[in-house]
Amino acid sequence: MLREVKNSEGAAPRDNEPLEMPIESEFSLGVMALTWQIDSQMIRFEGQAITGDQGDEVIFDELASDETDGAPPILRIRITTSQARSFIDRASNVIKAGRPPCMFCGAPINPDGHICPRMN
Repeated sequence: MLREVKNSEGAAPRDNEPLEMPIESEFSLGVMALTWQIDSQMIRFEGQAITGDQGDEVIFDELASDETDGAPPILRIRITTSQARSFIDRASNVIKAGRPPCMFCGAPINPDGHICPRMN
């Protein structure tokens, strides 16, 4: 998406600070959407929270409205193209610095070893 959009703004400030610990998840995302808003020249991300009573037949368009009764929470974020590029750079660095996956189970291998459920 970013390759198709010309960047008319300057670079976003670089954020390389570590995340605050501990990281505690408030919700998990299921359905996600990424769109380009021509009028505001911004990228919009929407993510729908996974709830226990949600089935596979749920359609995102039906739940994207805030007025829908019983709709799971929806996270909406609007960012500029320079903010998106900055996020991509940081996320790429985090992924590159990550732990290699176990070739048997796919779980990350810690520096002090890994107890693989498939090997035991």
